Amino acid sequence: YSGYGWSTGKPSVRNTFADIRACWKHLVEEKGTDPRDIVLLGQSVGSGPTCEFAAKLGDDLGGVILHSPLASGVRVLKPTVSDRWPIWLDIYPNFKFVEDICAPTLVMHGDEDRIIHISNAQLLHDRAKNPVPALWLPGYDHQNLDFSPEYLPR
Repeated sequence: YSGYGWSTGKPSVRNTFADIRACWKHLVEEKGTDPRDIVLLGQSVGSGPTCEFAAKLGDDLGGVILHSPLASGVRVLKPTVSDRWPIWLDIYPNFKFVEDICAPTLVMHGDEDRIIHISNAQLLHDRAKNPVPALWLPGYDHQNLDFSPEYLPR
């Protein structure tokens, strides 16, 4: 995403939404990829644009994988915040977006994650419209899920 890691540009919510749409456009319109052959992967903050975009695609998507996702920006800071917290005061309200994702949705999270509490992922899995069995990984944290022997077989 713009401004993250080695990427140029400025990090912003608007830019993450534009970036995921640019990737989709490239795959579907320029490369001719069937949308049902595409699985969106959102890791950590990347779960925000992934959930937002997937919720708009309807049945035109192969699947969604949410890796160490956040339920929303506010819920990372305070996992027990009330549902009455105004959506417009939140960043990446994934807990609402997942209710509209038609594609099969896998949520995975380590139980030793100290950056985004596992309760964020549990909330997303509970609210997902089309969840597949979650992958809860004991002993893994925010940065090492891909080292679990259970990670790849899914």
